[in-house]
Amino acid sequence: MRKTTIILMVITLLSKLTGLIREQAFAYFLGTNSIMDAYSTASTIPFILFGSILTSLVAGYIPIYTEIKTKHGENKAKLFTSNLLNIIMLISTIFIAIIIFIAPILVSIFAPAYSGEKREISIQFTRIFAFSLYPTMISAVFIAFLQMKNRFIIAETPGIIMNFFHVITLIISIKLKNYYIIAYGILITEFLKYFLFPSAIKSEYYSHKIILDFRDKYIYKLIKFAIPLLISISAMDLLTITDQSLASIIMPNGGVSSMKYATLIFQIISGVIIVSITTSIYPSMSNLASENRIEEMKKTMMSGLTASYILIIPSMIGIMILSKPLVKILLERGVFNKESTTIISGVLFFYAPTILGLSIKQIVNRGFYSLQNTKIPIYATLIQVVLNIVLDVVLSYFWGLNGLSIATAVASISAASYEIYSFRNHYGKIEFKLFLNKIIKILIISIIMGIFTMLIYNSIQNINFILALLTSIIMSIIIFGILIIFARIPEVMEIVNKLYHRFIKKVK
Repeated sequence: MRKTTIILMVITLLSKLTGLIREQAFAYFLGTNSIMDAYSTASTIPFILFGSILTSLVAGYIPIYTEIKTKHGENKAKLFTSNLLNIIMLISTIFIAIIIFIAPILVSIFAPAYSGEKREISIQFTRIFAFSLYPTMISAVFIAFLQMKNRFIIAETPGIIMNFFHVITLIISIKLKNYYIIAYGILITEFLKYFLFPSAIKSEYYSHKIILDFRDKYIYKLIKFAIPLLISISAMDLLTITDQSLASIIMPNGGVSSMKYATLIFQIISGVIIVSITTSIYPSMSNLASENRIEEMKKTMMSGLTASYILIIPSMIGIMILSKPLVKILLERGVFNKESTTIISGVLFFYAPTILGLSIKQIVNRGFYSLQNTKIPIYATLIQVVLNIVLDVVLSYFWGLNGLSIATAVASISAASYEIYSFRNHYGKIEFKLFLNKIIKILIISIIMGIFTMLIYNSIQNINFILALLTSIIMSIIIFGILIIFARIPEVMEIVNKLYHRFIKKVK
């Protein structure tokens, strides 16, 4: 698992860094203006509304595929894949037609404060982006298929390709002074970025079949599995709509894009760590669950949680302390000014603790899904959404965009606490006290690291803020690395021992 996770982290990091370059380009040319707001709103509408239905189907694909393979063999599982893809194509076509027809209504719901040209651009962008449902949803099935075959590199590289094409599209649109090129270019990119998939899938002896069988019992089982996920995802989408609507009201020009930029920086960390670990352990957890090796599955899940917290807690502290210089160095250029930096760094500071809840939810959810239990995750999500919306309304009244971030963090941690408590109640001991003891050690070490980070940055920033930022980050990593070894956390010591035997003894 560790080797796979490291490979995924490297690939995901490259994807996030190229994504950052893409967003830097958007920030440079568009900043937080009306075009950027229109793009941010329109690009989310198709997937919030209808992507959730298809995403919920895909989320259940791995455990169902594993079950079919265990009971009936690989060929039957691949036939199920063909049937699922054909059904998804049909459903996507219907959804695209609906989005095109009701686009004006959708923009009014997602961004009620938009008017005039800004509203019209948002409507047209929404209609164009609707067609990206085809490649996105079809590729989601093939990504899951390749992950089960341990073809992680091919499965995770499309994002890197996409980011470069997006930058090229943006530059062309600016040169030609036609912002609609952005939308059409991004749509074309969505199709082009999967050009490596056909050969990879063929090498796994998959041959697509023309079959459309709605009566397949495993399609029924997948739908039954997906319905609670759909409710859960739709609830989170409702939360996104609420956040975007409130952001557009709190700050009509730049509110939505400010939240988007803060989320982007946050997702660089959460994506590299949480997504990589979750992706690497999910197929293994599903296999163990299908073979009824529940204790081993629980150990895999808790090992994933510990590994994620070793990395996300110091990352969270670092983001909070260095939020302003991070936003400044990553985004402040062109029409993206100091005022934008101040706003987004505040949002990012209060948003950072969300990663604590997100990590538990993402990994423990996979534990529930592997056991084909979707009820608890939906309860947790409903708790999160209701609490988040209530806190959104209350806290945004006092603290504006920062209030939205605080609400998200509190709701995420609350839902995660409920979820891990429920998992222990349903499936027995998970060595939670041992896990909590490790987390306390990591938190104390991270706070000590954070104090040194703040002192180092403040002492150098007047000379050169870039030097101060880089120095404080490097020193923070060194300080945390030394202290975490002395904490003697088993997962850390195992890595240290492997490195020692591989490199130190080899040199001797």
